[in-house]
Amino acid sequence: MKSLSLLLVQVFCLTAVCTSYTGSVESAELIGYLPRQAKSIHLTDPDASQQLLVTLKEEQTGSQRDVTREVKYEIIPAGVARVSSTGFVTPLSDGSATITARLNEKLAVNFPIVVSSFETQRPVNFYNDVIPQLTRGGCNSGACHGT
Repeated sequence: MKSLSLLLVQVFCLTAVCTSYTGSVESAELIGYLPRQAKSIHLTDPDASQQLLVTLKEEQTGSQRDVTREVKYEIIPAGVARVSSTGFVTPLSDGSATITARLNEKLAVNFPIVVSSFETQRPVNFYNDVIPQLTRGGCNSGACHGT
């Protein structure tokens, strides 16, 4: 029990040190991460989505901090996709655009995005589309519509 308490105190102190960093943004860079080391975001149907990840890397110490929810997002041209304040991207129409995540006037990172097959209706899939609805309605037991 004593070792668990000590571990919790260490984790709390480490968290306090990491979150209270106030280093100079002048010697930092923004890094944008895409899944599977892709060169751009590809959304291939109306139900597709992508979560962006933006990290601030302080060059002197090498420390990194997630700033995904702190940056301001802008998409040019507008109308291809929508990006929320938390970095969640959803398609609006076919086309290509660039999402810019900006922390201040000097720090920004770009995410190229391509939306295709937006108007294409994909076929209904029983396991991906129907079963979740049955489960939500409480109808997924063996006595009802179970699988």
